Amino acid sequence: MTDDAPRSATDGPADAPGDSFDLSNPDRVRVGVTHGEDDLEVGEPGEYPDGADVMIRPEGESVLFTVDVRAGDHATGHADVPLTLEEARDLRDLLDETVRRVADDE
Repeated sequence: MTDDAPRSATDGPADAPGDSFDLSNPDRVRVGVTHGEDDLEVGEPGEYPDGADVMIRPEGESVLFTVDVRAGDHATGHADVPLTLEEARDLRDLLDETVRRVADDE
């Protein structure tokens, strides 16, 4: 495995504070962005969303991870990421390890 290759939670903790893993079904991931109107800009370059929601729920035999963001009056972003049960467990393990690292740094 190379240094920049995605890792599985079963690979053990990495030295870097972040981690990632490949999805089994990347073609099922949906990302959408709207501006509300065609001639509006999202905002100044580098403007960050002023609101965001994360939702996790069961969907059939998978776990749906959803992120919704809002910036200003018109800009929204939405991502649906269906995870297999194994991927959901990997995400759980990665979150748990990251929380431990942050707590240890406090």
